[in-house]
Amino acid sequence: MFLEKIVRYGERGVVDTLIHFLVENFESKKFLQSIRWADGSSKDWITSIESVSWILEVSLNRRSGFGDPDIMMVCETQDRTPYFVFIEAKVDTYEKAASPNSKGMVEGYNSKINGQLSLKYRFCKAIEGWTEEQSIQESEILFQQYKDRIGENNRRPRRLVKKQVLNLLEKHRFQELDLDRCFFVAMTWDREPGPFVDLNEDLRPLFLSESGEELHSYMKAHLGWIGYGVIHKTFELDKSFKETLSTMVETYPEPLE
Repeated sequence: MFLEKIVRYGERGVVDTLIHFLVENFESKKFLQSIRWADGSSKDWITSIESVSWILEVSLNRRSGFGDPDIMMVCETQDRTPYFVFIEAKVDTYEKAASPNSKGMVEGYNSKINGQLSLKYRFCKAIEGWTEEQSIQESEILFQQYKDRIGENNRRPRRLVKKQVLNLLEKHRFQELDLDRCFFVAMTWDREPGPFVDLNEDLRPLFLSESGEELHSYMKAHLGWIGYGVIHKTFELDKSFKETLSTMVETYPEPLE
C-alpha cells in the first residue's frame, strides 16, 4: 500500500491546520465568537456575518513596512459592511513572546507579539489615509510619534508599494477600512482568562494617536485573545492539530497551572 502524509510544524503549521479545519467545517463564525476581548465585551456584528475571507501570510513589506501578518480576516455582514480581524499566532505564552516597549525597537521587536500587533494597527491607520493607488503609507505625524516613543528604526514612514499586494487588498475592500471595524488578536499558549486581564503595561501592543497619546482604553474593545486551550475545548479538532502543536509546547494544549 502506498501512503502519503503531510507533517506540519511550528507556528505556521499550527495556523495552517487550524484554518483548514475551520473553513472545511464552516466554523469561522464560532471561532470569532470564542475570542476573549480585553474589555470583556462581545461583538454583535459577528452574528450577522455572511462571508469570510481568510488571507494568510501576505507580506505587507517586512523590512520597511507593516510585517507579515499570520492571518487577516475580512468578514462581510448581511448589510455588506466589512470588518477586519488581524491575528498573530505564537506557540508560547504572550509574556514570553513579547518585548518591553520601554526597551524600544530593538532588533527583533517587530517579530514579538506586541510589536506585530502594533504594526497591524499602524497599517490600519495608514490605510485610512490611502489616497494613492501606487502605495499605502503611514502619516509623517504618526511615524514621528513612534520614533519618539520607541526609537523607530525606519528612516521614513512605513509603506507598502507592491502592486500585487495592493491589488489583493483592494479586491478584499481594504480601501473601505475604518479603525472602528478593525480588531487585533493574539493567539497564544496561555490559560484563561488570557494575558490581557493582568498584563504588564510595558508588554501591551503600543497603539499611539497622532498626538502621541496611548490609546489603550479605547483599543481594549478592539484587542482580543484566543488560546490553544480555548480552541481545543471549543472545537472537535482532528489529531493533526494536536500533533502539530505538541511538537512546539511542553504540555498540550496549554500550560499547567
